[in-house]
Amino acid sequence: MLHTEYKTYTSIISKLDEAFAKFDEQFRKEEIKFFHDRKVALAEWTASDDAKELYRNNYYDYCMTQYAVAGGKGMYDIVAYGHYNDAGITEKANKHVDSKIAKRNASISNKLVKAQITNVDSGEVVYSDDGFNGYFEVQTEAGQKRVSIDTIIAGGYNIQRAHYRTLVKVYK
Repeated sequence: MLHTEYKTYTSIISKLDEAFAKFDEQFRKEEIKFFHDRKVALAEWTASDDAKELYRNNYYDYCMTQYAVAGGKGMYDIVAYGHYNDAGITEKANKHVDSKIAKRNASISNKLVKAQITNVDSGEVVYSDDGFNGYFEVQTEAGQKRVSIDTIIAGGYNIQRAHYRTLVKVYK
């Protein structure tokens, strides 16, 4: 990455951090709650008669069901009894959120640098219950353009749990 591209990239990241601050705070709260809810759900299921019977009759299915209740093996490794206390679970959730935010911001910034954006002139941010919509006037090497950054709720049916997806479009 060239020096000017890097400056543009870091400038955009800084502006994204500002623009997404309210949204990211809500996302962080939801993720921390989700991690702790998985711990509670796993503890309740493990104490159930169904779990005890499955443990006695089919240990493999017992383990697979534990993973499913926890939200996957990775989540099980965080929320299972004896692995992490509540503070440790919160720390893991925060690290998860930090990595998601950094990845999102880097992805958006890379798209904007690729579009040869040199400056963000103005912008409007609209927050909703289900996401974020941002509209920005930007300068590029080819002149002024508009950028739309929208978040939507994706997934959540039978493949993965609901999560936010960020879409970036550059208009002439």
